[in-house]
Amino acid sequence: MVKYRALKLEAGMMSTSQPVKMSMYDRTIAVLRGEKPDRIPFVTRLDLWINNRINTGTMPERYQGIPQYDIYRDLGVGIEVYLPLFEIRLNGVEMIFRRNNEVVLHEHDPVVDDFPVPWAHPMLPITEPHDTHVEFITRLGTLSTDIRMTQGLVEEGVSYGVMTNHVIKQESDCRIMEHILENLGFVDRFDQVRRKIDEVGEDGFVLPGMGRSPFQKLLLDIFGEVPFFYAMADMPEAVDRLLALLDERIDAALMRLKAFDYPLITFDENIDGFMTNPRFMKRYIQPRYEKYADILHSQNKLLCAHTDGDLSRILRELGASALDIAESFTPAPQTKCDLNEALEHLCGNNLTIWGAIPSIILEDTTTDTRFEAYMENLLGAVSGKSVILGVADLVMGNNSITRVKRIAEMIEAHGEPMS
Repeated sequence: MVKYRALKLEAGMMSTSQPVKMSMYDRTIAVLRGEKPDRIPFVTRLDLWINNRINTGTMPERYQGIPQYDIYRDLGVGIEVYLPLFEIRLNGVEMIFRRNNEVVLHEHDPVVDDFPVPWAHPMLPITEPHDTHVEFITRLGTLSTDIRMTQGLVEEGVSYGVMTNHVIKQESDCRIMEHILENLGFVDRFDQVRRKIDEVGEDGFVLPGMGRSPFQKLLLDIFGEVPFFYAMADMPEAVDRLLALLDERIDAALMRLKAFDYPLITFDENIDGFMTNPRFMKRYIQPRYEKYADILHSQNKLLCAHTDGDLSRILRELGASALDIAESFTPAPQTKCDLNEALEHLCGNNLTIWGAIPSIILEDTTTDTRFEAYMENLLGAVSGKSVILGVADLVMGNNSITRVKRIAEMIEAHGEPMS
C-alpha cells in the first residue's frame, strides 16, 4: 500500500530553499513529506522526567524555576506534546466521584476529557495519592470504575493513575455502555490545541489526539485485557455493537476535523502485538485504519498512532495498514522488535517511524560505552529512512538527561540523514 505523502505546506512553514539549519518543526515536516531535512529530527517527551524531578525535589539546579519548554531548548531536543482535540459530553449521565465513601464531586451531563476515565480531571490529581471511585448513573443503570494513584506513581511523575477495575463487569453493563455512547456528544478543543501549537512554535510538534480506536478502546479502557478476550467469546454480539458504536462516534469526530488545519492526527493506541495479534490486526485494526486514513487524507492530514508496545509479531500487518506514522516505536532491547526488521516492514512501506530510541539505554544499567555504540549504530541504520527520532515510550524519571543531550549532539554531528 502506498502511504499518503501529499502534505500541503502553508506559507511560512518551510522555505523551498532549505536554510543552513532547519527548525525542529521543519525537519519533522520534511520527513513526513518524504523530503530531505538537514538533520534527523529529534522530537520527544520529557514531561514524565520533569514531573519526576519536580515531585521528588531532584531537578538539576540549572533547570529549577525555568519554563519547562526551555529545558527542551537547552538540551537541543524537539518538544513533543500530546493534546486531545475533543472533550466528551455525557448527556443523560450523573457522574459521581467518591473518596473514602464521601462524595467529592457530583455532576449532571458532565464534560470530560475522556471516558470511561476522565484522566485529566482535577478530581484525579497526579501530585497526591488517592483512591477514587467513579460512578456513571443512567436511566438504564450504573457503571463504575476505580482509579488509584499511589505515592510511588506520584514520585515517578506519571500523567495518570491506575484503573483497578473496568466499567464493564457483566453482559448487562454492555447495554448501559451502548446507551451512553449513543447519547454522548463532542466538544471541540481546536482553539486550545491551536494555542499550544503557537506556544511550541518551531521548536517541536504537537500531536492532536483522538483517543483510541474501537478495538483498543474496548481492550484497554472499557473491559480490560483478559475480560475482553472472554467477552469476545461469550458475548460477541454485544462486543460487535460496542465496536460499531465507537466506530460511528470516531467517524463523526473525524469529519469535524475539516475545521482544524494541521498535518496529522494521532490515535493513542498503545498497540502491542501480544494482545493485538496479527489476526486481530487484520480483522479489527487494518479496516478501520483504512477508513480513518481515507477521511484524514481527504482533509490533507496524516494518520498517526501511538505504537509503543512490542510490534515484533505485527510488523507486516502494521506495514500493510493505511497508517502513515508509527509514533513511540520501541525496539530492542526494550522489546523483542528488531530495528532493522521494522525499517524494512514499516519504512519500506512508506510508513514513518517516530521514536526508535529505547529509554532503557538512558539508564545507568547501560554503560557509557554501550550507549555510545548503540546510538552510532542507530544513526547509521536510520539515515536515509523516514524516521523521526524520539525516546520511546518517553524519557523516564530514572533516565540520564545528560545522555538525552548527548543524543542531540550526536545527531547534529551526524550530518545530512538522507544524502
